[in-house]
Amino acid sequence: MRVLQPVPEIGKSYNFFSNGTVDDTRVYKAVITNILSVQQASQYKFADGTLLSIWEYEKEIYKDFYAKKTDVFVEAKIEAFSFSCIYFCRCKDGGWYSFDVNTINEAGRLDIDGSMLRAFINYNLANED
Repeated sequence: MRVLQPVPEIGKSYNFFSNGTVDDTRVYKAVITNILSVQQASQYKFADGTLLSIWEYEKEIYKDFYAKKTDVFVEAKIEAFSFSCIYFCRCKDGGWYSFDVNTINEAGRLDIDGSMLRAFINYNLANED
């Protein structure tokens, strides 16, 4: 049974790993700017459709990755990574992963509880020469 990570808090910063790769060259600070219900996402318009329709398209392409349903969409500003806001939805393991809304290559993992960064640090400490 998968465990759902909590919904991030508006105004709080979390680690973001671009492309989901846990590496010190791919970690950025994500500041949560909004939490959107599925209904609100159906009204959020972009060049390629609504946030909801873009997510529905992405989850069909990546069926093995994104969850079939998401409880909310998370909007974040990641200034060192993108000029546009980045949008997250649930992935199959219960965590948060972004999808391409404004441009390609917006995908990445949100580290809500810091466990990804801690695992990376512990791995590096254990493998020091």
